Amino acid sequence: MRNLLIIIILLSLASSLFSAPGDLIWKYQTAYSESSPCVSDGVVYVGAYHYLYAINCSDGTLKWSYKTVDYVYSSPCVSDGVVYLASAGVYEGSYLYALYCSNGTLKWRYPILYTVYSSPCVSD
Repeated sequence: MRNLLIIIILLSLASSLFSAPGDLIWKYQTAYSESSPCVSDGVVYVGAYHYLYAINCSDGTLKWSYKTVDYVYSSPCVSDGVVYLASAGVYEGSYLYALYCSNGTLKWRYPILYTVYSSPCVSD
């Protein structure tokens, strides 16, 4: 894979991918995002509004998306084929999610008592 720079553009609501010389390779329209991207096995994961998006690095097409209960401010992380993400709980409740990277189905969801603005971290 080439050297890639992934940028989440907050105001224009787009996720963009640029190559090392600065050429635009693709862009994908998401909802409002304050999340930093995570890249694993050729897929970009980014939280935006009430969603987690999985976008193919090669061509910018959507692999899958998952609707969370509330806003997503945290950044996703990936470990052993599972992507982890937290929803903030501003209106509907905070949760930590574990989704299968292959298809975006829910592995588990755990309620958190307080509003979450931080990102999960996984250690082996």
